[in-house]
Amino acid sequence: MLVGEVIKGVIAYCGNLAFDTGLPIDPATTRDRVTYGEDRLGVECTGIVTCIWPTVDVIRRARELGANLIISHEALFWNHGDRRDVLAHNTAFQAKLRLLDEWGGTVWCCHDYVHAGIPLADGTRADGIFYGFAEKLGWTGFRVGDTFRCLDYELSAAMTGRELARYIVQRLGA
Repeated sequence: MLVGEVIKGVIAYCGNLAFDTGLPIDPATTRDRVTYGEDRLGVECTGIVTCIWPTVDVIRRARELGANLIISHEALFWNHGDRRDVLAHNTAFQAKLRLLDEWGGTVWCCHDYVHAGIPLADGTRADGIFYGFAEKLGWTGFRVGDTFRCLDYELSAAMTGRELARYIVQRLGA
């Protein structure tokens, strides 16, 4: 499967209504775009690394694994819209760009589509990021209110704030 086909498949899997407006996601204005390696969409995908932030460590790991596609949730260069003009003279930016050039893969930011929803086993949809968080914590059955957004939970066990913090750290492996 080609890198561009993988990206199209993820888009097809996710919802297409913007989480903030409820309107169809506009390809011209979405954050979901190739942020590096657009000229490599037609090459065979050798592996995929997913992450929230495409950090230097993530890029290095993708290279070690032989993966040529990183699907990140947030911007490649630390700012909304991935504006590179404001970073042109930043040495950290330049070093990260060199690392990307050495790796030679593609980075695609998947933000709006995954927030627009993923299909669940029961036929409903939920925000893919927050549902994944709930799943990791073992809280999917405790969602209340707007269960699509997965922001509100009613936990059955009483616990202190400190106990809750420990639980979250343990479950996330943080």
